[in-house]
Amino acid sequence: MSLIMVGVEKGGVGKSTLTQNMAAIRASLERRVAIFDIDNQATSTKWVVRRGENADLPQIHAERMDPDDATVERFAETLARLAEEYDDVFIDVGGKDTGIFRAALVAADKIVVPLIPSIADLDTVPDLADVLGKFTKRVDIRVVLNQADPKKRMTKAMISEMVAFKETLPLMSKMVANRETYKFATAQGKGVAELTGSFWDAKAANEMKDLYLGVFK
Repeated sequence: MSLIMVGVEKGGVGKSTLTQNMAAIRASLERRVAIFDIDNQATSTKWVVRRGENADLPQIHAERMDPDDATVERFAETLARLAEEYDDVFIDVGGKDTGIFRAALVAADKIVVPLIPSIADLDTVPDLADVLGKFTKRVDIRVVLNQADPKKRMTKAMISEMVAFKETLPLMSKMVANRETYKFATAQGKGVAELTGSFWDAKAANEMKDLYLGVFK
């Protein structure tokens, strides 16, 4: 059983897209997969509903908790129940430093931190590194640059700045580009690797394969 948290102390980094794609790959391996959605936009929950309309796809469970009504106690109880019922639970947590965000950090077996190459995202790194530095357990964590272009100056600067945090927040060597294909997949309740026909994008599928292998080895 794996508990995988995807998130950072900031919104708009594409965490739900990465959550959905990794969950789709795990489900394709005949694992029982759930997404614990604690995000205001409920993007992953809506994706699971659309996925449920296609009986040919491996199904995924969505557990929704409104962050405005959630407590750390309710979060812990729900996560414990999901951990008993499913092989993999992806925690899609909102982009704020809350008690639930920190509880998810503590509970997770694996943590994926998506960052977009930008000053705003880079500003979140020292705070997260400080939080993780207080953990007594070894943290299985990795940072992935999302919606990134390796040729852009900001991407190169981001990679350079992340070197200072490599012990606490190691950066994955492969990054994820900003591709329209991800939007098509979300609209169909699929991962990019499940798209067919004119929607198929080999580069996007390979990006998700690299991310998946980097997280699950």
